[in-house]
Amino acid sequence: MPGSGVLPDRTGERAQQAQEAGAGGAGQDNAKPFTWTATAGEILAKVRLVATSVKKLVNNNSN
Repeated sequence: MPGSGVLPDRTGERAQQAQEAGAGGAGQDNAKPFTWTATAGEILAKVRLVATSVKKLVNNNSN
């Protein structure tokens, strides 16, 4: 598509190249499940804090 201003989608090509190179399977033989260390309340408190910070940032930059 030369000159069209649209870039070709190469997502499939990159995925195939990574698969051929052996990426994605390394270290999977001894994979361990993720263990949560925070409680649901702690996670929600952090989400609220970030949401408040983002709202302040948006409000400060919208004027």
